[in-house]
Amino acid sequence: MKRLKNIINESGLSRIWRHVQNHQAGAVTSYRGDRSKDENKKNNRELKAILRKKGYGVTSVDGSYIEDFGGDKPREVSEPSFFVVDLEDKGTLEKDLIKLGQRYDQDSVLVVPQGGKDASLVGTSKREDAFPSYGKSFKVGSGKYGKVAGEFLSRIRGREFTFEGFELPQTYNERWVDSILYKQSGE
Repeated sequence: MKRLKNIINESGLSRIWRHVQNHQAGAVTSYRGDRSKDENKKNNRELKAILRKKGYGVTSVDGSYIEDFGGDKPREVSEPSFFVVDLEDKGTLEKDLIKLGQRYDQDSVLVVPQGGKDASLVGTSKREDAFPSYGKSFKVGSGKYGKVAGEFLSRIRGREFTFEGFELPQTYNERWVDSILYKQSGE
């Protein structure tokens, strides 16, 4: 059974690697610690609808970062996030992620250029304690898949950088709900 789990996880890692090699990618969330659980869930549903309506490949992950990075009491925090891929190679993903990061007052969004090298966090909040600062970039390096360590990473079911697939609206009802949420977002 353990061998089967490793094969499945490696298959997911290979898929992510292939997408990152062939397309621009990134990560974003709408969660904020100063918002209620219900508001965070509503905002993340809206964010996902916006991303899907724009035609991006989206998968849910657990984003992980160090809160109070460089401060007196750093601690790892995890929140529902989205790994996003520009499957149509429109070239608008970075701009869209930055705009959405600003909209939901996120410290930053992750932008991964095609090929997976020189990924960066781009500051999207004007709060004084945001990292990186608004409009500034912080290089986080090339993609690593499997067991990794660091201040900023993503997990799915506890596995670091093992995403199982990119969700695209499949049914009429999913497209209909996404359309309603998109219109309500004012995007």
